[in-house]
Amino acid sequence: MERAQDNQSRMHLLMAAVTVAFAWMVGPFLVPVILGAVLAALVGPAQRRLGAFTRTGPGVSAVLATLIFSVGLLLPFVLLLTAGVRSAAQLVRDLTERNTGAGGVEQSLLGHPAVARVMDWLEANSSFDRGALKGHLADLLQQVGLKMGGFLGAALQQVPQLMVFLFIMLLALYFIMVDGERLGRWALRQSPFPEDATREILEAVKQTSALTLLSSVAVSAVQSLIVFVGMLLTGIPGAFVWFSVAFLMAFLPIVGASPISLGCTLYLLADGRVGAGVVMLVCLVLAGLSDNVVRTLVIRGGAAQHPLVLLLSIFGGLSMLGFPGLFIGPVLASLFMAVLQVYTKTLRPDAVSRPPTPAQVVPDPAASK
Repeated sequence: MERAQDNQSRMHLLMAAVTVAFAWMVGPFLVPVILGAVLAALVGPAQRRLGAFTRTGPGVSAVLATLIFSVGLLLPFVLLLTAGVRSAAQLVRDLTERNTGAGGVEQSLLGHPAVARVMDWLEANSSFDRGALKGHLADLLQQVGLKMGGFLGAALQQVPQLMVFLFIMLLALYFIMVDGERLGRWALRQSPFPEDATREILEAVKQTSALTLLSSVAVSAVQSLIVFVGMLLTGIPGAFVWFSVAFLMAFLPIVGASPISLGCTLYLLADGRVGAGVVMLVCLVLAGLSDNVVRTLVIRGGAAQHPLVLLLSIFGGLSMLGFPGLFIGPVLASLFMAVLQVYTKTLRPDAVSRPPTPAQVVPDPAASK
């Protein structure tokens, strides 16, 4: 008996050591694999319909679905992001040239009629020093140019790592679409928990994380496009740069792309272009209203995370994982809610008459409208 317990303890230690070594080895690539799994949950239904339409097996339909996703969605996003980086680099060059040239950017800003009137009043009624303000503004613009240049340099250094990230993500997307059912059966066999609990956790994570990711991407795309169209119509400089920033900021619930559109509106009004400012203000309102509309259409009453849970998971994911945390954070939150649901059901079977959905655990107001 004791020998059997010793053997079991040694086996646990061996398993723990091997698991830690394997996790340490593949740890840098787990994020793209998880993203590929979430994408497979989204693209999987289309892949099966594509296989039925083309009368091909899962391997061929998975290749076709991966190619369509890469060319139709991933490639345009990469091209827009590249255009944004190039526009940002051009802005840095213009800022540096104008700041070191005659007059400088600070002279253009302080020479605006409205600003000049305010400074004239301040000089007449206080000890305000226009020259000191000009010097501070020149230093600030120089620091902004240096910061932006450093950021762009760091972004360019990450391009090879991004290519590897996308390649692994697409490989995971393909293989999970091909072998998803077999992987699910393997997970059920290897799980230390009862089969029904494991199945419930996997299904809840799959549905909730896929819906959350799809709704977030759809909302970000719609909001950033509305803001982008407004910037093109009103002639905002560096529209591609702000489009890229707006797309990323729109992943944040409640906040969305409103800081970008509000900043553009204030810029236009300060420049005396009231009509263009009103157009940008309309775009701001439309982008804000599109959140509930698009998210509700995508979810359609399905299980989704509460906005507060989604907000915390996104900020936590960003803090822990950087940019991929925008997508991994909601997945981990879905896993937590699913495990909590099964945990409560297991320990307190009388607390629920039937297995609740994550939407019942934390209701989503947008889904109930």
